[in-house]
Amino acid sequence: INGGTFDNLGNYYVFGDNILRKIDITNLSLVTIGVAGTYGSADIVFNPVDNQIYGWSGSPKLLFKIDPNTGTQTIIPGNAPLAINSWGWTGALYFNAQGDIIAYGNDATITATTQETLVKIDPNTGVITALGTGPGVGTNDGCSCPYGVEMTKACALSAQAGSTFSYTFK
Repeated sequence: INGGTFDNLGNYYVFGDNILRKIDITNLSLVTIGVAGTYGSADIVFNPVDNQIYGWSGSPKLLFKIDPNTGTQTIIPGNAPLAINSWGWTGALYFNAQGDIIAYGNDATITATTQETLVKIDPNTGVITALGTGPGVGTNDGCSCPYGVEMTKACALSAQAGSTFSYTFK
């Protein structure tokens, strides 16, 4: 088993050997959902917006989603890998309150490391934005609660030194 995620109903899904399975945590029974898919992922994450499970394949380098009812995999976007993608395997997949996937991944342009970059993945396009670089690791995991309060702040684009300005929270 490479990764696991809970859905909004408390179902626990695990993924390994390109196969999605659901574990009933009350009696620990295991159900295989569908058949082995084409793509593997070091971790999976449930999207509370569209009720799909997402994974990142390091080979080929692409984002895909899994239907939790059938196990069917669908590449994001469309049916082809992103040719511009330099990202290898990623671990610690999770959604933030803004609906982005956050992961700690491997930027293939940084040599002699494994997973060393915190990234944001757009679940609609599969496009990755690097957020920062940290220590290289071979394995990692992470989680968050995507049901948290979403707050973004805005303020004037410029201010004079010593002046007072206000933040607006949305």
